[in-house]
Formats: sequence, structure tokens, C-alpha cells
Amino acid sequence: MNDVYTVHLDTFSLAPLTQVELCPPNKKKTNMCYECGEYDPKVGYLNERIENINCALRDKLEIQFGLSDDTDPKTASEAVERIKAGKYVLPNRNSDYGYRSIIWRDPSVVADKDGFLIAIEAKDKAKTAARDIVMTGTPADGLKAVQDFEAWTYTPAASAPAA
Repeated sequence: MNDVYTVHLDTFSLAPLTQVELCPPNKKKTNMCYECGEYDPKVGYLNERIENINCALRDKLEIQFGLSDDTDPKTASEAVERIKAGKYVLPNRNSDYGYRSIIWRDPSVVADKDGFLIAIEAKDKAKTAARDIVMTGTPADGLKAVQDFEAWTYTPAASAPAA
């Protein structure tokens, strides 16, 4: 039976392998060549660092704006010191499971979701600026941009004076 689904193994052969140049030798190489898919590993490394720094900065902003609890005390004496200083919140009756239910946070720090969103927007702009330099500049410029992003801290804009 000879139909479309029949395979004839006696006529099967492989073409010889040849090495193909991804980017022509006369083409200027950049950090990312979209035409040939070649990618500079230095750029990948710097972009990965930017993502890690981005997550760390977000965590710091969550703490700064009262959206994250403090870390649990590591020792009993540290727990006693925090309790004496009032740096804890007791759980409500429905979630009270003993001393492990204590929420370790400073109750005087009020959550500021609006301020947090403004800070995140500023952080994202700094991240984009760093990534732009990494993708378009030299590796040295990219490293400097990553280091600047790592040193970035949020500073609220000064309020306009009252009229």
C-alpha cells in the first residue's frame, strides 16, 4: 500500500552538517542582535542583577511604607526587648494561637499604600533607566548603571508650598 502516510526508509538520508555564521562578519555587533538572535552574556548577567536588585528594593519599600512585618526575633532576649519597646501587635481573637501569633511590627508605623505606589513608580523608572544603559551602552556603562540602581533610595518629592 503506497499512500501519503507510508514512509520509505530506503530513500531516507541526512543532509551534511554545515556551520552557519549567525552574524555576518561585516555586521557591527551590539549587546543584542535581533536579526540573528545573538546575545551578549554580559548583558544577561547585568539584567539578572537588575532584577535581583529590583526585588530587594521592593522589599525595602514595603518595610518603609508599613506594608511588611518585621522579622521575628531570633532570641528570647530579643523578643523581650521588643515587647518592652512595644514593637509588636497582638492578633485578633480568631487568629490567636499563642505566642507564635504575635505580629512583630511597630504599631506606630502606619501603612501608606499610596506613598508605596508612588515610590514603586519611581523605582521602576530607575530600573528602566538602568536597563536602557545596559542594553545600549558598553559593559562598563552597564555595570555603572547597575551599581547606581543598587544605591538608589526613594526620596519623596517636596510638597508644593501653600499659597
